[in-house]
Amino acid sequence: MKVELRELESNVYFLKFDNQYELTVTMLRFQEFYESAYPNIQYKYFTLEDYMDTYAADQGNFTYCSDWNGFNIPSKSLMSFLEVYRGKLRDKEIQVIELLTDAILSGEKFYVIAGCEDKVIVHEMAHALYYVNEEYRENMDTLLASLPKELMKRFTDALTEVTYSPLVHMDEVQAYCVDNFYMKENQLPNMKLKKADEKYFEQFYSLFREYYENN
Repeated sequence: MKVELRELESNVYFLKFDNQYELTVTMLRFQEFYESAYPNIQYKYFTLEDYMDTYAADQGNFTYCSDWNGFNIPSKSLMSFLEVYRGKLRDKEIQVIELLTDAILSGEKFYVIAGCEDKVIVHEMAHALYYVNEEYRENMDTLLASLPKELMKRFTDALTEVTYSPLVHMDEVQAYCVDNFYMKENQLPNMKLKKADEKYFEQFYSLFREYYENN
């Protein structure tokens, strides 16, 4: 498996994989341990087969490797993962941890994002900033509080449908708002957008650009 580590910002690391298959099968347990909506998965020990069975039962088939192209995990959750999975890591997961050894040993708060294309960086960087930059998070929370209830409900219903834990809904909403404006198209396919939504997305993207200009 070939994967490149890049530090995009201070304490924000991007793991770039060769292809989507290697990306998804490597990052699946890290990601779902952190933000899965399945109670038998989130912050629990589970095998790949456990997750495949759970996902297929809920979604009708195991399409995970084609469903997801970007991943993110905060250092707090990564450290919890390492405690739970001590001695039970897969070879691909060990390779990731070896790349992140310096960050882990630093004792500092950090964030890991992953993808096989640079286009995922904007969405995942929005997550990273929400975690590592307190000012960014406070300003995004203010924008989130200003969103119409109807728009927020469309977001949270769609996020629930694609198995995001309610614990990360606000983080996901701000990231999708940023990314929807940046990509000029809907990045959450199961959510129906309205023309009026774009003005809100622009506000989120403009704030994001104040903190991250490398896009």
